[in-house]
Amino acid sequence: MATSKISFPEITKGMIVGFLIGLPMAGMVGGFVSWVATQKRARELAGDYQQYQVVIVTRPIRAGEPLEAKSIARRPVPAMVVSANTVSPDEVNELLGKAPLVGFEPGDLLLRTAFGLPPREKPPGAGREPAE
Repeated sequence: MATSKISFPEITKGMIVGFLIGLPMAGMVGGFVSWVATQKRARELAGDYQQYQVVIVTRPIRAGEPLEAKSIARRPVPAMVVSANTVSPDEVNELLGKAPLVGFEPGDLLLRTAFGLPPREKPPGAGREPAE
């Protein structure tokens, strides 16, 4: 029975060729899988960090004091902090001159329930394009 003998240099050449071809291929596949996973996560996070225009308090407002235009401003905030209770910029004119039931500090979001209004079904900006 004749056995074919494989010599050491032939195995080494085959291993080197396999390594030189396999390593870049594995790197490309791994890179593609990582890229797909990163893009998916970015899309998931984009919803939480989209900016929506809301009304924030710029000066302290005490409970029972009439709301003044100089005490509030329109600002973009991340969607994750906007709720159905947040006052939208298009509601401000109706609230000017009315007194909130609770006080606000600078940086607070103006809330509908502070003026006796019920929260909406959806947060302001839901279903609309985010603010620039």
